[in-house]
Amino acid sequence: MLRDQDVVEDLLKDERFLNVALTWSSVEASPQVKQTMLSIQREEQDIHTRIFQFAQQKGWYATIWGDAGRQPGAAQYQPAPQGFY
Repeated sequence: MLRDQDVVEDLLKDERFLNVALTWSSVEASPQVKQTMLSIQREEQDIHTRIFQFAQQKGWYATIWGDAGRQPGAAQYQPAPQGFY
């Protein structure tokens, strides 16, 4: 049985894949198709952000947010807990 954390991690991976695929595809698309794809990508980025924030609140996605020595809002990657991928 899948845990909630497993589902959220899978959703994050899917959203990452979708965002990359939309970016790559839009590079070679006609202007009208490109605009549509980029619009969809922005929506998917918003969805990814909400899932990411949910995972962070639950303690399922570890990052260290900016400190006094860095620019505001800068993040430093910290490896996810074992079993995240």
